[in-house]
Amino acid sequence: MTVKRKGINSKNIEVFKDSWNVRDFLDEARALLSTDVEARGLEMQLFAPDGSRIYGNTLLGNVRKLEPKIEEDSGKPLNLFLMLLENSGLEDISLRQAGNLYRQINEIIDSSLEFSLLENESKIISESL
Repeated sequence: MTVKRKGINSKNIEVFKDSWNVRDFLDEARALLSTDVEARGLEMQLFAPDGSRIYGNTLLGNVRKLEPKIEEDSGKPLNLFLMLLENSGLEDISLRQAGNLYRQINEIIDSSLEFSLLENESKIISESL
């Protein structure tokens, strides 16, 4: 099935406030479509990064706080961390030392180091070239 949309620009789209709920967001998204989704017997839904459905009364502020799902291999964040160390001139550090440092930093910042590294992968790689 092809779903057609209306032209989207800064005049007909806005950043939704955290106090809006998912139902409001889906209503606004539905208004941007030329195709009448419901007339075709379909329902628009919003899903969390883990694949679970987010229901209509959930606030968008809570949706924005959901952590992205990482499907990459578990070694990729560590490899990016090693690239950062090399970019900083610390290429002589042992893998064991780098692993310990990585684990300590990750614990200090509540396990968000992996997400930050993966989110900035292209920047880290471009600096190492």
